[in-house]
Amino acid sequence: MRDELRMSQISVIDRQGDLYMVLDSGRLLVSRKALCLSSSVFLAMLGEESQFSESKAKIISGDGIQEITFRDDDFSAMQLVTNVIHLQNDKVPLNVSFQQLHQIAILCDKYDLKRCLGYWPEKWAAPWLDSYSKAGYEALLFISTTFRFPSTFKNTTKHLIRNAIVSKSVLSINGIEFGEGVSSKIMNQIIATRDKAIFAVRDLCWQEQCKLRSSNKKRVCSRWQAQACDAVNLGCLSQQFPELRNPRDDTKPCSETLMSVVEATEKICDFSHAIGHRDGPYGKDHGSCSVGTRLALGARKILSGVNGLELG
Repeated sequence: MRDELRMSQISVIDRQGDLYMVLDSGRLLVSRKALCLSSSVFLAMLGEESQFSESKAKIISGDGIQEITFRDDDFSAMQLVTNVIHLQNDKVPLNVSFQQLHQIAILCDKYDLKRCLGYWPEKWAAPWLDSYSKAGYEALLFISTTFRFPSTFKNTTKHLIRNAIVSKSVLSINGIEFGEGVSSKIMNQIIATRDKAIFAVRDLCWQEQCKLRSSNKKRVCSRWQAQACDAVNLGCLSQQFPELRNPRDDTKPCSETLMSVVEATEKICDFSHAIGHRDGPYGKDHGSCSVGTRLALGARKILSGVNGLELG
């Protein structure tokens, strides 16, 4: 394997370099000193007092230069990053693909390179910062956290809070999971904010259902054929949310009928359209007593109040 790597691509970052970085598909000739100055992690790995096993092993290439293997690191991304570190700005591309940006963010997070990369990440990320709601850009949460993009972070977390479902503490949208590489603290904040909004929507529906169930004592509808109007409202609400339970009752866990805040609001709005009858079979102007109308207003208010997180 090592012989194959020696025969693979060699990219000369520093012609007077004293270290080969051996990666998945090639080697980079770099300055150990430049790397150590760029990152405290590189300093710990490559400095004179390094306890890094491969640094101490002193594996020497055929031309007398030490080799150190960097496992699991992307060659193209490391080549770009080391060009920045060595001030080879004429070799640094102005644009990168989203996949390359993600790989660069992984290196930045792993080796603490945010300071030395300067303004480059913001320039590279510019075309993708508004893509947080599109499939294929799930890594924007990690990228915005790593490169400290507060606006994108806030928009991305807002999108997740509104649209994600949670299963076994994992956030996902349409079966695609989010959060790889992101700290558990941030993920827990997203889940907690999302759960708070879901609770509010569930409680809104539960309170209306309770009123309708007890309407034989006090009618929700005060108009003509009020009993029939209440029955239609209760039937439609129960059909739309058949597994609705009291969200305040921890002894009766509620199955995930309301999968996301957006889905819950859409269900309520569909419900509102279905029974928001004016000139219907129960007489004129029953729209004002329709549970759906009130629920839709309340759900939209909850949804509009959902905000993204601030990047701490």
